[in-house]
Amino acid sequence: MTPEISIIIVTYNRCDLLINCLSSIFENPPSRSFEIIIVDNASTDNSVRMVEQNYKNIKLIKNRTNKGFAPANNQALKIAAGKFILFLNSDTTVTKNSIDNLAEFLEKTPGTALCTPKLINPDGSVQPNVYSFNTFRSVLATYTIFKYLHLFKKSRSIYKMRDFKYDSIIQIDRPMGAAMMAKKNALEKVGNFDENFFFFFEEVDLCFRLKKAGFEIYFVPNSQITHIGRASSKTLPEYKTDMMFYESMFYYFRKHRGQFNTFLFSLIFKPATLLYYLTKTITNFTMALFTFFRDKQKLDKAKENFLFLCKCSLKLLAC
Repeated sequence: MTPEISIIIVTYNRCDLLINCLSSIFENPPSRSFEIIIVDNASTDNSVRMVEQNYKNIKLIKNRTNKGFAPANNQALKIAAGKFILFLNSDTTVTKNSIDNLAEFLEKTPGTALCTPKLINPDGSVQPNVYSFNTFRSVLATYTIFKYLHLFKKSRSIYKMRDFKYDSIIQIDRPMGAAMMAKKNALEKVGNFDENFFFFFEEVDLCFRLKKAGFEIYFVPNSQITHIGRASSKTLPEYKTDMMFYESMFYYFRKHRGQFNTFLFSLIFKPATLLYYLTKTITNFTMALFTFFRDKQKLDKAKENFLFLCKCSLKLLAC
């Protein structure tokens, strides 16, 4: 039987979370036929062995190197048979009817290409997962020294969707990529994920292209999925993930806002970002100093900020 839903999970060195994710799917399976495709990005833990030993019916793609999130999802899409594709992070757990409700919404809503559930934190609170598309101003207000200077506050508020009510079905720009379901034929029309994104911004770019092609994207609150958040990125040092974020961001802007506009933006963004990290380094170190370095979290943050300045400054300027 051809499955109606293909569930795609890209994993990297988080076997513990993958076990919980898979268990939740089989404890709360969709009523429609489904398949699960796991793409392992060269994990060095027990992830591959666990799947092979315990889940014989799961399709497993074993990469010899970490290909990144976008290429791994495209690998799975090539063999996915479902008309609905559920992209799930390994640090998610599904609840009763959460998968069915997304599929039902897509089926009953013509013109819609993709929808996202309400994400729930492990403590039961709502996790914001709806954003506007990134703009030059919103990025300056969020990731540079301008955040401390309170410049472009309105742009940051719009980007973060501060006033968004997570209680009704509504059309959105784009969701967080941790959990989202799409129609396979809509993905094929826009070319699936852009593999130039290794990690970060791949779902932003996908949603931007879907909207540009005339499709709609929706938030569907009657589907709820628990999400831990940043579990995969925590396997790498923070300064490295920050640099990956900036590299993807610049590629996204060059692609959609043009080379020249992005160049002008970079002349402001790059020095303002380095000032931001310098300020955070001094602030966190000073706060750790006042507690005689007993505040380990502040000290660790100061170290990560300092490492970014030491190891990534030139790389950022060359982006």
